[in-house]
Parts: sequence; structure tokens; C-alpha cells
Amino acid sequence: MSKTEKKSPASAAAEDNFFAAEEAPLPRSQRPPVLSLLLSGMVLVLGVVWLITIREDLSYFFRGQQATDLGLADKLEKKPLGHNDYVRIEGIARDMCIRAELLADTVKYFYLLGSEMGSRILIEVAGAEDDSCLGAVDRVFQGRLLNLADNQRYARVLSYYREHFPAAPATGEIYLLQDGHPPRSAWWVPLATLAILIMWGLHVWMLWRRRRPRIVPDDLSEGDLS
Repeated sequence: MSKTEKKSPASAAAEDNFFAAEEAPLPRSQRPPVLSLLLSGMVLVLGVVWLITIREDLSYFFRGQQATDLGLADKLEKKPLGHNDYVRIEGIARDMCIRAELLADTVKYFYLLGSEMGSRILIEVAGAEDDSCLGAVDRVFQGRLLNLADNQRYARVLSYYREHFPAAPATGEIYLLQDGHPPRSAWWVPLATLAILIMWGLHVWMLWRRRRPRIVPDDLSEGDLS
């Protein structure tokens, strides 16, 4: 016949207090403050907006290093070209005699001659140190190809091209080739993305750490904790 072990009143009270502390709501001091929640929400929203904004830059960064050869500009067939692709094309390009200042450089713009499809490709070339207009250049252009259909960044360049050059197609797709921009050239894109992910992780960890309760049975004295 088994014996039933009886607990002392002090032990039973301590056990009841322990389980009651587990079920009780967190004290106000252990709850995440409203400011922390708002800050975490802002970081999350800004991070999502950032990833949406640079998704194409991030995709291009991880593309292969082998450029798609489009051949000669004057023999380019009329067909849709890939957006955000790494391409190579050879031909004569006319200087549009317009310059633009970017964050790290000044660029100039050309358009290809020789075919109707070639006239649909604008060229952005870095290193425009002076305001001289080159006329035309004959060489190989290689870099990132963008479809300007939904790209408002180059809206003024495209508008200028169609207003001042008879060769510019009035309708249809227009592309921009960023010469000298191979994949892996913009390291700021993955580094900035990594920084956003680290900030997300830190905020999640801080919120979890603040919400984790520290349960101390009532019958433990300060001397027992030290």
C-alpha cells in the first residue's frame, strides 16, 4: 500500500504562487513599451519598402557574368529584349549632348544608329568630365539593359530623345543600356539588404527578450538569488 506524501503548507503555497505567476499577465515593467513597438513597426515597413525598391538591383547583382551578345546594332532584329539583362552590343552611337549628375559620377547619353531596333536602345556612359559633344562613337557597349516602359527615373531623357531626334520611335519599347555596369558591380545593394535584415533580427530579439518573464517563487529570499 503506497503512502501519500503530504506537503507542508509553506511548500504548497510556494508551488501555487509559482504556477500562478506563469499564468498571470506580464507586469507593466516587462511589457514592450509603445515606443519600441512603433519603432519596430517602422523598421519593418521601411525594410519592406527598401526590398521592393531594390528588388531588380538585387536580382541583377546575382546574375551570371556571361553577357548576352546582341550582335551588331545595324543588323539587330526587331524583337523584344530582356529587361534587367546583362548584354553586349556593337555599333555606332550618336551623342545626344545631354549630361546628368548621379551620386558618384556624371553620365552622358547616346542612341544607336543603323537599324530601327537599334534606335530603341539608349546608352548611358559614365565619365562625362566635360560638356563637349562627341558626335558619334563606334565601339562595343556592354552592361545592364533596362526597359524604360515603367521607369520614371529616365522619363526626362526619353522625352528629350523623342522631341529632338527624328530617329526616335514615337511608340513602342525603348531600352537603356548602362554601359560598364556588369553584375557584382554594385556591392552596396547586398550590403544594404544585409543591414536591413540584421536590424529586423535585432528588433525581434529585443522584443522577445523584453516579453520573456522572469519568474521567482515567493519563498526565495534575496540571499538565495545571489
